[in-house]
Amino acid sequence: MDTHKVTAGAGLATDLASAGTEIDLRSYWRVLRDRRWVVLGVLGLVFALGLALTLLTTPIFQASSTIEIEHDTIKVINSEGVTPTDSAFDRDFYQTQYELLQSRSLALRVIQDLQLTEHPYFRKLLGAPTGKGPEQVRARQQALVGAVLAALNIEPIRNSRLVRISFDSPDPQLAARIANAYADAFITSNIERRFGASAYAKKYLEERLAELKARLEDSEKQLVGFARQEQIVSTGDNQPSLSAQNLSELNAMLATAQQSRIKAEAEASLGAVGSGLGLPQVVDNTLIQSLRQARALLESQYQEKLKVYKPDYPEMQQLRGQIAESDRQIAGEVANIRTSLNQRYQSAKTQEDLLHGRIESLKTDVLDLANRSIRYNILKRETA
Repeated sequence: MDTHKVTAGAGLATDLASAGTEIDLRSYWRVLRDRRWVVLGVLGLVFALGLALTLLTTPIFQASSTIEIEHDTIKVINSEGVTPTDSAFDRDFYQTQYELLQSRSLALRVIQDLQLTEHPYFRKLLGAPTGKGPEQVRARQQALVGAVLAALNIEPIRNSRLVRISFDSPDPQLAARIANAYADAFITSNIERRFGASAYAKKYLEERLAELKARLEDSEKQLVGFARQEQIVSTGDNQPSLSAQNLSELNAMLATAQQSRIKAEAEASLGAVGSGLGLPQVVDNTLIQSLRQARALLESQYQEKLKVYKPDYPEMQQLRGQIAESDRQIAGEVANIRTSLNQRYQSAKTQEDLLHGRIESLKTDVLDLANRSIRYNILKRETA
């Protein structure tokens, strides 16, 4: 029951709204029909005004040129690829290039390259020139920068390294010339900037090389002067000094001298004990051995004749004298050998002492040279 009532009410409201709409539209139509001449007149007037404004307004032409902005350098050895990936630095670089395209200096360059101050369109904007001197020409060019920048539009093309340079002007040929001149001027200025940086780097390196060369020559002079003053003789890189070489040689000689001294001391000590007849030098001495053989023969004759003669017999006394002479000669030769052994010992000891003294002196020289070589090595490293 309730549902049907609601439905009937909704249908009645819809009929009333439709009837009201039909009444309003008919009323509007009657008004338009009664005043059709007024409406047509207003439409004609609006069309005429639009046509007049269109015909009177100066047409603006837009010319565009597109350039590609590449990074200054490419890292060929980059492990991630030949072309470097975009980074915050790259974004800053490209933003800088966009600002340079809209800079007053680049606009002034385009004005100078195209001599825009002489173009009729811009001459109207500047008015009559006040003079033809360099200062006046420069002032007119500066005055034209604002107008050129106002008609310039720099539009980076999304997801690329391309930039569209657009210029608006009533003269289509002028717009095209300025758009192309902007691209040329920007490319030329980039080349000049890079060339200037290369020239500056070349000049800096040349000055740096000249400075380093002068410092090297000065260091070499100081090195030679210091070596002459301190008597430092270089025997080559990684080679010991002469004093160090002499010290090494003397150490080897000292070892040999010590061995000789020990051997001579042992022989001299052995020779000082007993009769000395057992010394190797005595045993190997042919003269002593001959004398001992002769004495033995005399002793044998004496003992043989002692069986017949008494000791005071002249012949027996003569034999005893010969035996005594042999003993004296043998003792003299043994004494000579003992003296020789002592002299050899003293000579070996003297040589050892001399080597000790020379080595101590060389040690002082080597240590002194090491102290003096500190400055020498510093100067030498500066020349390396």
